[in-house]
Amino acid sequence: MVGAMNVGGAETMLMNLYRNIDRSRIQFDFMVMTDEPGAFDDEIIDLGGRIISSPGYRWVPHTLNFPGIRNAIESHGPYAAVHSHILHASGLILLAAAWARVPVRIAHSHSTDDPGSSIASRLYKAASRRLIAEAGTEFVACGVEAGDYLFRKPATRSRVRLLRNGIDLERFAAPTPTVRADVRRELGLCESSVALGAMARFEDVKNHSFMLDVLAACRDQSIPSELVLMGDGSLRAEIERKIEELGLQDRVHLLGVRSDVNRLLSALDYVVMPSKFEGIPVSLIEAQASGVTCLVSDRVSVEVDTGVGLIQFMAIEAVEPWVAAIVSERRVDQDRELLRAGIRAAGYDVATGVEVLMDLYGLSQ
Repeated sequence: MVGAMNVGGAETMLMNLYRNIDRSRIQFDFMVMTDEPGAFDDEIIDLGGRIISSPGYRWVPHTLNFPGIRNAIESHGPYAAVHSHILHASGLILLAAAWARVPVRIAHSHSTDDPGSSIASRLYKAASRRLIAEAGTEFVACGVEAGDYLFRKPATRSRVRLLRNGIDLERFAAPTPTVRADVRRELGLCESSVALGAMARFEDVKNHSFMLDVLAACRDQSIPSELVLMGDGSLRAEIERKIEELGLQDRVHLLGVRSDVNRLLSALDYVVMPSKFEGIPVSLIEAQASGVTCLVSDRVSVEVDTGVGLIQFMAIEAVEPWVAAIVSERRVDQDRELLRAGIRAAGYDVATGVEVLMDLYGLSQ
């Protein structure tokens, strides 16, 4: 159960697992809260899965229609498990799964916060946490902080299991100078530029506006720099307007949704993530596996640091420390095996995640 199978942290994590599970033993169906096609839909179908559009209420499509979701689970099943990744909405989803007699019902937290502080929002979140505790059988989080955020009830908090956002380490490695030069040329990056990059949805929480402020400050200080943005989202037009207002058209590369992030990372000197809050972004694990230094908001969970020495946490109240960090160091060659060993030891290898997932589903390897 997901919002849509587009390129986002939770969705990328799911696809990493899906590609690596034993699909002769278990298959995935993805119920999505949209009629729009997702970036991963074709691959899911090729791998034997199905995309099921959530039955919303006729007057508000894709809202949580409890009877409709229950009927969809029953009609497309029987299912061994229902695994919800929609944060507080997991309460109603797992209740529908319980009524549909699904034996394993999993709520999975990917975030350390959620916008909305009104009385209605607080009541909804409290009710959802209670439903999760009553209807769920397993409680999973990408990290300790994400678990603490969603699973506050004693019945759930003591039973949280960690499923790290693992990646396929074979796809990510420190690049050769030739590959790096080729990709930079493809992107139109100046040879002398410091290349900053971000793989993130164009949404408020990702704070793209701050990235542009950092880039403008670099320009004003005569630092040759460019910004590569991968992704799409509701605020893209707003960000495009700000790019024009700041006169950064020649310094920003808008790539849209890309499936070759492992190649594109080879062109970057830094990955920047000034998010207002995060769980454990898959993109930062990928960047570390590729040997790229990551400049990260101090509101991102510290658990994203795999211990390979490539994460630097900073406040997002001012751009000057970010500019200073960009000036102070550039990308250096990293030993591929040391990177892999460090990330594997931190639990971010997809093979470890597959073992945890199969155990959650009652299908231990």
